[in-house]
Amino acid sequence: MDEIKLGIIGVGNIGSSIANGLLWSWFKGRIILCDKHPEKVENFHSDFVEVVSEAALATGKSDVIILAVKPHAVKDAIAEIG
Repeated sequence: MDEIKLGIIGVGNIGSSIANGLLWSWFKGRIILCDKHPEKVENFHSDFVEVVSEAALATGKSDVIILAVKPHAVKDAIAEIG
């Protein structure tokens, strides 16, 4: 089976908890992180993590996307994805 690429858009409380949980668990795929605030992804340094600056890049590189943004930001995040 090929390596799973999981994208997380939004790396606040929920997104970072998911990413950390995956990094400390059985998940051995690749995690692609995207957040509008670069400082939120600074602490994610791993061979399994890639940081991108745009949501469309995250979706293009991922097999599965987790949209972990606040409810009021969902519409804008989906529009950015395309």
